[in-house]
Amino acid sequence: MKERSRRENGVVELLLEPECGDHIRRAGEDVRRGAPLLAAGATLRAYEVALLCAQGFPSVSVVRRPRAAVLPTGDELGTVLRDSNGPSISALLGRWGAASRALPPARDEEGALRRALEGALAGADLLVVTGGVSAGDFDLTRPVLESLGMKVVFHKVAMKPGKPLLFGTLGKALVFGLPGNPVAALLCAEEFVRPALEGLQGRRSAPPSYHLRGTLTDPYPGAQGRRQYLFCECRREGGRFLLTPIRPQGSAMLGMACRAQALAVAPEGGRLGAGRELDFRWLK
Repeated sequence: MKERSRRENGVVELLLEPECGDHIRRAGEDVRRGAPLLAAGATLRAYEVALLCAQGFPSVSVVRRPRAAVLPTGDELGTVLRDSNGPSISALLGRWGAASRALPPARDEEGALRRALEGALAGADLLVVTGGVSAGDFDLTRPVLESLGMKVVFHKVAMKPGKPLLFGTLGKALVFGLPGNPVAALLCAEEFVRPALEGLQGRRSAPPSYHLRGTLTDPYPGAQGRRQYLFCECRREGGRFLLTPIRPQGSAMLGMACRAQALAVAPEGGRLGAGRELDFRWLK
């Protein structure tokens, strides 16, 4: 190498004795002839694009970006409350690879909701509806979707927050009905909608990984019969992660979620005592 040599009076002197085979790029050292460059379902990042171009592939066949629509519902949106679900969930879907559009909120009236759903479904591979999936008199999302032909796969899950979650299929479209409360809606989007969207893109789909282990510093009421997600502050002390649940917690408390550093998951059961170990993942 030039930086390990000296040139003087037409003579090159090597400052470091070379070894046989040094500084030679051998054929096949990176990718062998006949070996696949990329597996089906691989995400094309900058490195993958560079590899394909270096091997003489100016274009390749890819999965089309799924088309997604987000439809918030509720008469209260735009009057008593501002819509946060439409912009936030649409942004998440875009980050996860979809071509996403956030639609204006639909009213809690059967005809208006039906028209809004028909418009949202036009050309959509994935529809996310927020609100109207619980048990109130004006929770019309499921019955109106069923009147349009949706086949319900499941409705309600054993988790807190997020119990009213609805999932079904309508034609070739996947349809999710998320709770209207924004923290519950965002959590359900991460736990359920993201894996489904990854599957639509040909990727191996899996829910978020709670791969870290932490210890509760304070007792906390458990959710009997439901898996509970706890928004926590987290610090490291003596080689352990210490989790302190933020108080109070609620499925509509966005400020609480923004302050949290970690999201812990507690299995079904009763009260969680101080010293209990829980799986968690970082939020920031």
